[in-house]
Amino acid sequence: LARAGEPVKIAGTIEKISFRWMNRPILRVRDDTGVIPVIMFTPLPEGIGIGDKVEVTGMIMRKFLLRGEPAISGISIGKDT
Repeated sequence: LARAGEPVKIAGTIEKISFRWMNRPILRVRDDTGVIPVIMFTPLPEGIGIGDKVEVTGMIMRKFLLRGEPAISGISIGKDT
C-alpha cells in the first residue's frame, strides 16, 4: 500500500463528484479495493462524469477534512479504455 507523498495510479469508476462548479472537484472513485477520494486541482476534462471508468494519476495525501483518511491529490485523469 502506498504512503503519503508516494505517486499512484488507479483505475476505477466515478461514484460522486463534489465542488465541480469551483473547478476543484472532489471525486469518489471505486476500484476493486474500495472507494478513495480524489481531489483535483484543475477542472475535469470535458465529457468525464459519474459512472465513467477513469484512470487517475496522483499522489497519496492525508486529507485533513476526512479525519486523516488517505486521499489522492489528482495530477491527471482520463477515461479508462
